[in-house]
Amino acid sequence: MMMRRKEQQSQQPLFTSTAGFGTEDKARISELTKQVDENNQQILLQKLEIKQLKDQIIKLLGGGNGDGSSMMMMSQVQMQQYMT
Repeated sequence: MMMRRKEQQSQQPLFTSTAGFGTEDKARISELTKQVDENNQQILLQKLEIKQLKDQIIKLLGGGNGDGSSMMMMSQVQMQQYMT
């Protein structure tokens, strides 16, 4: 739940007005904002990929039907052993 709050906060614009900035500054802010958006999208894709890989590991170990529900059965230590 705390992570969700951080994600929501990071999605809020850093600057609500660029009135005090010059043209170069506005262009740089726009470029950086675009990079942040692209990075956030990449992070979301990587999180999805990690979840899919974890589900595959659990399925291969015979720990469930691959929907992630069996993740609760494995201890965190066991999961770390298989992930490293």
